[in-house]
Amino acid sequence: ADSITYTAEDIEPGWHGLRFIDTETNGQDGSVLTYCIFEYGNALTGNEENTRGGVLSCLYSSDVQIMGCRFSHNQADYGGAIELRFSDVTFQDCIISNNYASHDAGGILIGDYSIPTLNNVIISNNSCVYNGGGIFCSSNASPILNYVTITENATICDYPDDQPGGGGISCWNATMELNNVAISFNISNNNGTGGGIECRYDSEIILNNCSISNNEALYGGGIYNSSSITISGTSIHHNFAWGYAGGIYMGSTANTDFDPDNRCSIYMNNSIAASTTAHDLYNTNSDIVMNVIVDTFTVLHPNVFFACPMDNFTFEILNCSFAQLESDVFVSPEGSNDNSGLSPQDPFLNISHAYRMLLADSLNSRTIYLDNGTYSLSQTGERFGIFCRSYISIIGADQNSTILDGEGSNRIFMCNNVSNLTLKNMMLQNSGQPAFGSSHAVSCYDTNVILENLTIHGITSSFNQSAAILTGSDIFIRNVSLYNNDIGIHCHYSSPKIINSTIYNDTGNESDEGIYVYHADPIIVNSIIWNTSNIDNGIVVRSNGDPSTVTISNTDILGGEAHISMNNNGTLNWLEGNIDADPLFTNPEIGNFNLMQDSPCIDAGTAFFEWQGNILLDLSPEDYYGIAPDMGAFEWDNTTVNEALVVLDYNLCNHPNPFNPTTTIEFSLQNDSNIDLSIFNLKGQKIKILANKKFSKGDHSIIWNGEDYNNKPVSSGVYLYKLNVNGKIEEVKKCLLLK
Repeated sequence: ADSITYTAEDIEPGWHGLRFIDTETNGQDGSVLTYCIFEYGNALTGNEENTRGGVLSCLYSSDVQIMGCRFSHNQADYGGAIELRFSDVTFQDCIISNNYASHDAGGILIGDYSIPTLNNVIISNNSCVYNGGGIFCSSNASPILNYVTITENATICDYPDDQPGGGGISCWNATMELNNVAISFNISNNNGTGGGIECRYDSEIILNNCSISNNEALYGGGIYNSSSITISGTSIHHNFAWGYAGGIYMGSTANTDFDPDNRCSIYMNNSIAASTTAHDLYNTNSDIVMNVIVDTFTVLHPNVFFACPMDNFTFEILNCSFAQLESDVFVSPEGSNDNSGLSPQDPFLNISHAYRMLLADSLNSRTIYLDNGTYSLSQTGERFGIFCRSYISIIGADQNSTILDGEGSNRIFMCNNVSNLTLKNMMLQNSGQPAFGSSHAVSCYDTNVILENLTIHGITSSFNQSAAILTGSDIFIRNVSLYNNDIGIHCHYSSPKIINSTIYNDTGNESDEGIYVYHADPIIVNSIIWNTSNIDNGIVVRSNGDPSTVTISNTDILGGEAHISMNNNGTLNWLEGNIDADPLFTNPEIGNFNLMQDSPCIDAGTAFFEWQGNILLDLSPEDYYGIAPDMGAFEWDNTTVNEALVVLDYNLCNHPNPFNPTTTIEFSLQNDSNIDLSIFNLKGQKIKILANKKFSKGDHSIIWNGEDYNNKPVSSGVYLYKLNVNGKIEEVKKCLLLK
């Protein structure tokens, strides 16, 4: 009924705690501590021997029993509350909480062949700088934990070059047996590994009927294993990783064994930063296949969103947390991941969530349909890059209005070892940061993919940056506009077919290339490559390595054949129909690559192209306008708006901008004039006449309600409003409709 309290009169310096040293050999009886409170111990000063165990240290003292005690608000370099060495101490019904270590083991340090037993112990709210927020076990120790709760402990190292580990438990060169242990809400901060458990350096952990949930780390929110773990009857769920593997991260020297009889469950873990892969499991050990034998997994048919790389796993699953969808799905910036995703009226919010929900194979291809609007981390919570999957295509509503904004992420789409994939009708922008390396909007490795009706711009980085990087891949690129990227297309051991596409660079950086060729054989037809930053960098072949072959037909290239840089390392097939003439884009500075009426690229393409026995292009007259297809990404159809205008003092503007659903367009007239004010889409097609009559001198305003000729709402995106005064085009401005 009355506890004994060991405390300090002045808690600032504290006191140095109890020390049991060599009690097994000094002839005394064993010691028992019952219903004691140990607080404000301080072992932060003195030599190394005296900075272990903030309030209790046992050295060669296995005859100590500790029952019903509480250890709180103690601190040390190692073992904020307790340190055990060569001591097989028993803890029964104890609480170890709110202790701190400036190095390892915020709660208890178990080391040097100690074999303690912890029964019904609570270890909570302890912290340390490096390893083992709750427990640090090392140096051939072998503790046994029964019915222990380990919760809300943390490693708090903020040194960028260090990697703390084990918010709950860290085990180095030791063995641990955990029976009916609950490990929850622990965190290994910053670069930390193993929010719940970290297992390293020839350690072995046995988990029997445990629960590991709601823990956080950079790698391995639940468990980080680079050694050996055996798991039986244990649930690992709702853990979070800022990097890879919300559930279990398996390092390159690790082995994880699941009990096939007393099955575990692994479900609903989350990989936050790498949100498109390895939510539950990540296995870097390609030499050991992880045989996942569980009762419940997040889904019955895992893919890279749940376990990565898939080749490093086999699965035997009885039940799942949610059923995957066997249908096409819909995504919208106005949607919710709680929706069914099965109709445009009930769409998902995130592309990555849609990918995670889909079940697809070679017999059942699926499509994710994207509504117009902007998908980004700031606006919709979309995290890039998205790991694409075979047999699942992504099709937007409009090339200019379905916008995927990377906001500096190093990838937007990652297509690794996938096939039968189409990315279509989207704008990809703002991937990469100048201070960092390797950035691409679309990264393809050993992939069969079609890129169609895409606009890609603003891809920048310090090195190895391109709108699309193609390695060992069979890529068909059609009607794609790539502009103002550091590199348009990077071809490496690939043979891309580039058809009716536009590559334009005007960044002012003379090192930027339109197409960079390295051990590759690109074929380019009906395209425009206009690299104004450097006339010699439209197409550049690397000077060393295996020779490349570049084949070009019916293409407009700045500088012509003489300015293709083959660097004496390959063959240039300069076929018929190629030209070197200003393509007369409508307004390339704002990304409008429609052709003006007098463009030399109009009707300059070919409807049929066969190369080495393969037909790459076979168009019917219904597929193009005029006597032949045009060069470039956009077919001119006699409706192009000329935005290259001299702006006069008409004060043309609109507000709000962006708008939804209405905006007010204002203009000023110096004289009475006949006015035509009309709305165009970015293809130059007129969709609405707002005014066509005589206006008096002065200021005027007209409201556009976001509807077209048929009084139907138009989709989100960029639109042009043109002011025609007395039969002459005077000014064109852009407005953005965001729904």
